[in-house]
Amino acid sequence: MHDHADAHSNPFHVGRIFALLVALTMATFASLFIRAQWASAWSPTTNTIFILLVASAKALLVILFFMHWKYEKAWKYLLCVPTILLAIVAVLALLPDVAYETYEKTSWHGP
Repeated sequence: MHDHADAHSNPFHVGRIFALLVALTMATFASLFIRAQWASAWSPTTNTIFILLVASAKALLVILFFMHWKYEKAWKYLLCVPTILLAIVAVLALLPDVAYETYEKTSWHGP
């Protein structure tokens, strides 16, 4: 098992993570061409799901390795769980406004 200093200071390790991030970014870009060529098999919904999954994988890699999440002790959950719960509550609290468009339309929403 690698310790924190060894894993982060190893340029090969950082280079592999970076190469994986570049490959995932290229996969996202390629999905646009896949959608253009095979529109019948690759729907906009499929493309959106694919792009969100790739973005989630990239975020997970950045969090785990470049933000040192993988190397931290269990106290990281004490800091992150309340934030995640607050984000979930905020989204759920705003869903009715978005779903029923109860906000007042102003000039910036268009004609």
